[in-house]
Amino acid sequence: MPRVFLSHAAVDKPLIDDLKTMLQRAIGVQPSEFFYSSGRGTGVPAGENFVEYIRSMMVDSTFVVAVITPAFRNSEFCLAELGAVWLAADKDFYPVCVPAVDRGELKATLTGIQVERIDERATLADLLQRVALYFGREYNAPACDEEISVFMGTLSTRLATLAAPTMVPASELEVAQATIDSLGEHLSKARDEVEAERQRGDEIKRAKTLAEIEEIERSIPSDIREQIVSLLATAGAAVYAVPTAVSDALPFELRGEGMPWPDYGSSEHDGIARQVDDGRLRDNGDNTVSVNREWPDVRKAAEAVEELQAALNHLDIDAEAWFLDKYGVPADLRQGAAFRKLL
Repeated sequence: MPRVFLSHAAVDKPLIDDLKTMLQRAIGVQPSEFFYSSGRGTGVPAGENFVEYIRSMMVDSTFVVAVITPAFRNSEFCLAELGAVWLAADKDFYPVCVPAVDRGELKATLTGIQVERIDERATLADLLQRVALYFGREYNAPACDEEISVFMGTLSTRLATLAAPTMVPASELEVAQATIDSLGEHLSKARDEVEAERQRGDEIKRAKTLAEIEEIERSIPSDIREQIVSLLATAGAAVYAVPTAVSDALPFELRGEGMPWPDYGSSEHDGIARQVDDGRLRDNGDNTVSVNREWPDVRKAAEAVEELQAALNHLDIDAEAWFLDKYGVPADLRQGAAFRKLL
């Protein structure tokens, strides 16, 4: 599945969130089409091996946007991600830097690669055109220009709060280099495996299953496919607009259950507690919480998810097979893994 890989330092999350919002609104990139480490449901999952997971993301079709800040240059993981991009030579790569980073100093690291400035409108317009082309979507110049203006309006504030550069211990650079080397070995092997699997899949389709696939596609009315895609986009936007703790409770809402409180003192517990205090979540008094639909944004997200699930419930066997093949998960948002991947 095509996706945008936002390579960045975790402390720069507010700037990256603004960039992600611009890509969503200007081009229509969906939440499930992003991979970035500081976003809910879009980074390396807890318990996953960093190298293995980054490898799996990089062997997929990926457009990489590297946002180079002082903190990025001092992060061993960012350097590892950057190394992975270099080693995966077939990836679309668009590096941008903030004014505090001297582009001349990057030449040794990014030999032969033009690094653009994130504070220039022409750069942002070019980035949006490249992403639109990558996803096969129309580039609407007036709409994109409007979203660029919104991004530029908050950029000076974001740049003023960037973390100051610090010296990186040699030991951390060694760890980064070792990670890059490991990624290189994994990526080389993975590309060979993917290519072999693609060739094998092509042979199988030509020899046995092409007729079945075409028959399934013909049997599913186009209006049903369009309805599901449209409802997914609507639900994705509504879910993205509510706080993480609220969206985490929505699969439980679909099951008619409350979401259990996590362990006291954890970041998840603190996030839920804040939303209970704000009113978007209700404490049920039985060690669970549920969403409060009195809030318009919460009600909109809950209703959009319910409407999508209702449509999924009415898919026949062939349509369910189409959905599973297209999105890689069952047509059931009550399953947390499916909900997180789709929305």
